[in-house]
Amino acid sequence: MNQMFLHGWGIARQALGVSLVALALCALDAGPVFSAELLQEGPVDGLKSENPAVRRRTATDLGKSKSPDALPRLAALVRDPDAEVRLAVLRGIASLRELAGVPSMVVFMADSMSRLRSEAIDGVVEIYTRRDRPRASKFLSIFSDGRDKPEPMVLTPVDLQVYRSLAGLLKDSDPDVRESAAEAIGILGGTEVAVDLLGALGDVTTNVRAAAVTALVKVGTSADGEALSPLIGDPSSSVRRRAIAGLGRLRVAEAAAGLRRLFGTSPDSTDGILALSALAQLALPEDRPLFQREALQPEASRRRAGIEGLARLGDTGNEARFKRAFQREKNEEVRAAYAFAIFLFGDRPFIDTVVMGLGGSRDLFRQSRAYVEEFGNRALPEVLDYLREPDARIRAGLCDALANVGVVDALSAIEPLVRDRDQQVAASAARAVAILRRQR
Repeated sequence: MNQMFLHGWGIARQALGVSLVALALCALDAGPVFSAELLQEGPVDGLKSENPAVRRRTATDLGKSKSPDALPRLAALVRDPDAEVRLAVLRGIASLRELAGVPSMVVFMADSMSRLRSEAIDGVVEIYTRRDRPRASKFLSIFSDGRDKPEPMVLTPVDLQVYRSLAGLLKDSDPDVRESAAEAIGILGGTEVAVDLLGALGDVTTNVRAAAVTALVKVGTSADGEALSPLIGDPSSSVRRRAIAGLGRLRVAEAAAGLRRLFGTSPDSTDGILALSALAQLALPEDRPLFQREALQPEASRRRAGIEGLARLGDTGNEARFKRAFQREKNEEVRAAYAFAIFLFGDRPFIDTVVMGLGGSRDLFRQSRAYVEEFGNRALPEVLDYLREPDARIRAGLCDALANVGVVDALSAIEPLVRDRDQQVAASAARAVAILRRQR
């Protein structure tokens, strides 16, 4: 009996041993899987991973998460040794749109990689303007048209260190970085570093010179604008034409003689028409005979410039003739010019044609918006009625124009549009409210 028991216990013990060995082997096989699951890195741990791909992916996800602790976590990696990680961190911080992220952009603007310096310029503009960068086009270029005044998009004062960093990048080794830096100074209203743009006017790269001209026109003074005069002979048509237009916009009276010569040499060329338009913006009394002649020209662009020049000179003796011509005019841009002039002469209902132009073609929109901005406070109170127009382009355009020239008395009329059913109108109204409240 005992022998049978001992024999049975031996068999059982042997079976138990086999089972334990099998379990141990299974545990060994399962160990790595269990360990990987246990140590799988979450968003925060992922930033500390030794694997750059993990850090990069985690930084991207953290930026998208909009988590309250995202910014400080990302900011800790602004000097990560891997360039692609730094790029992911940069884009993540920019997407958060927090002013606290600006110091990180300043660090990136000094990065050893030109691509990151360029992206940092985009990033700081994205933060201050709260605008998404489109994928299909150059981000800064959508705000940097040489024919337009700056958009009223900067909602808070720009840190002086940002301007200084951008000014330093005007001498960067990469021409694309230099161009972007000039564009950003114009977009962000860098009046404090306008003098630095003067040096960029002589850059060897055409696009940099063109961007510097545009920026200087946006942030410079009439005295700064004198530096544009030599550029009306620039070999690049882009630089040359921006400079000609800029001389008028900055009211550089000292450039008048050169503009007259340019127009006289080729009055029907693009450069000649721009020179005439610049003279019309200067509106010097000695050019009254020139404007009288041009206002009768069959060519629409020349006729428009002549009308504008007489309007700014306050030549009310033309009012009756302009009203008759307005009724017969078929060219919409010339009709808008007549309305602009007649309004300035004192017949206020003609503001209707000017404002309604904001709902027209792209060129008519530009023209009408420029007129509204030139009217400024003189457009009140009539212009406020048009904030209720059915056309969303008119409502949004007025918000931008009135904010751009600081018509603070329009604030109460614009505030309700922050809740407008149209997304673009609501966004324009929100920017306008922020800007006008700051100026109040």
